[in-house]
Amino acid sequence: MLAAITTLALACNPIPPGQLPDDVVITPGGPAYRANVQQQGIGNLWSPIVTSEVGLGDNVTVSYRASLVTSAGETRKNIIAVRKAGVLDYRPLTLSISNVPASLKVTQGEKGGGLPGTSYQVLIIEIPYQVTPGQYPFDININFDGKDYGKIPCTVKVIVQ
Repeated sequence: MLAAITTLALACNPIPPGQLPDDVVITPGGPAYRANVQQQGIGNLWSPIVTSEVGLGDNVTVSYRASLVTSAGETRKNIIAVRKAGVLDYRPLTLSISNVPASLKVTQGEKGGGLPGTSYQVLIIEIPYQVTPGQYPFDININFDGKDYGKIPCTVKVIVQ
């Protein structure tokens, strides 16, 4: 019965052309993945995108996609959100990317603030068509509110579809 309901919901709510689950949409609390935002009365078109949360010390945490699974020829987005507990205003966030495999291109997209004490930046990861399936790790270096918090790992797993 559940499969029939899911099929009916997808038939009634087709995915609009050109939309991807990890498109970044702006919400009152800051940026979110399209798959994680629902419109009232419309069923969710995608599975939610799971993020990891890592403590960096000094009551600072980072939320991001530690692992992304995709096909060659795709472009994926990773929202890096850094927040400091007890802070009510925007704090500057600077990211740098290191150890990027030659077969991937990682660029920095929009940045800004969201909920109190939270800053974010979107990373845009381009996976060329000719990339061989496999795992491609790189590091995201975080400087928040003028302090270096080191690096966090990110892995892109390219699969055959």
